[in-house]
Amino acid sequence: MIADITILLVSLLVLTRSSDMLLESAVGIAKYFGLTEFFIGTTLVALGTSLPELASSIIATSAGHSTIAIGNILGSNITNITLILGIASILAVIKVKEKYFLNKINYLIAASLIFIILSLDGAITWVDGILLTTLFVAYIVKEKKEALKGEEKKIQRLIQELFGKKKTLEELTEEEKGTLRNIDAKTKKELRAKGIDLEKSLKQTKTIYLVKLFGISLFALAALVASSKFLVSSAVGLAEAMSISEEIIALSLIAFGTSIPELAVTFSSLKKGLSSILIGNLIGSNMANLLLVGGISAMIGPLVVTALDWWFTIPFMIFVTLMFKNYINTKWMSKVFEGVVLLFFYAIFLLTLVLTTGI
Repeated sequence: MIADITILLVSLLVLTRSSDMLLESAVGIAKYFGLTEFFIGTTLVALGTSLPELASSIIATSAGHSTIAIGNILGSNITNITLILGIASILAVIKVKEKYFLNKINYLIAASLIFIILSLDGAITWVDGILLTTLFVAYIVKEKKEALKGEEKKIQRLIQELFGKKKTLEELTEEEKGTLRNIDAKTKKELRAKGIDLEKSLKQTKTIYLVKLFGISLFALAALVASSKFLVSSAVGLAEAMSISEEIIALSLIAFGTSIPELAVTFSSLKKGLSSILIGNLIGSNMANLLLVGGISAMIGPLVVTALDWWFTIPFMIFVTLMFKNYINTKWMSKVFEGVVLLFFYAIFLLTLVLTTGI
């Protein structure tokens, strides 16, 4: 049993670190090809922090342990809202933009309900998996469109500052467009005057940089897959040694471990005072868990919904998600009290699992 615990903890460590590496390289590649930071923040960061759940769930399902996969999905969503947001609320005041995030949380509630409806027959099948994955792609496309709208607004503000009038890019005269194009040219000229040939330097390092990013991505992906295999096998061994179900291990220990990236993003966001990124990442990660992780896992093998899921885990996930919406809907400004309440519900969640196993 000690060996299983050691392997499980080391696997979680490698899993989270390789996920970070893969995310960093993915963001670098996205920027290289001109994707906006707003789009990267609202999609890639959320997707990246869900990589541990995705990798471990795929490996678990392919090995015939679907209860680990679905336990990881549901447990991670509960952990993100109660534990991670609870800790964040105690450490700092979290200001929420009600209108913006209310739409996002409604998407999450809709995804949760769809997940429940698809599991009514006792399992989420490959057909359901295709539907869930398609919905996630649609969500990403919608986020991309919103990101483009945000960029257009920034350009319109710049145009107004330069020309004192509200115009879109299409409405500018050729002379005005030339002024916009020359902004970067002036900056490059100033740099060259200081002995810095930015354009030449970028051209020389461009290919090397891209190759390096792809190399890091491949290495991180290999580490991600390997650590996921060890994680699943050690979880199964630990469950057998302790005579408890694999699902309980997935709902608690694995769910906590695979939520470490969300915790890291939370601490980073708090340090920089970026409450929007914190909340957006939690919502986006939970969306990715339900639609992408659930969808791909179900396409590999059916995700069996257990009695524990029906009478406790799924209702509890819906409950904390609705509570999350209520906080946002009431112009929530999170303080210590709200954080304590969230941590209290996480403790209730763990206590119920312990009582269920009879430990």
